[in-house]
Amino acid sequence: MEAENVGLNGCTDQQYLQHFAMWSFLGSPLIMGADLRKIDKTNKDILLNKGLIAINQDEEYRPAFLVDNMGDKRYILAKLLSGNRIALAFFKSGIRK
Repeated sequence: MEAENVGLNGCTDQQYLQHFAMWSFLGSPLIMGADLRKIDKTNKDILLNKGLIAINQDEEYRPAFLVDNMGDKRYILAKLLSGNRIALAFFKSGIRK
């Protein structure tokens, strides 16, 4: 089972990354809820991901939109960015058991 630390102890590293990416695409405020004295390198790298932060803070601030709902809790989001760029995100929600 991939999700070894799911439950009372939190999410897997991949789930934390997906969560941060989702908030970035949705243009939500990027607020950290962790004790900075205890954060590990993996989570620090997620929170300092320059690509996701750039998507979140793009100057044109366009909303993300659903490109495809592929079923099985999988979907694709797109966000049009300044400079005629586009960002795509492929998400799968839920926990595999």
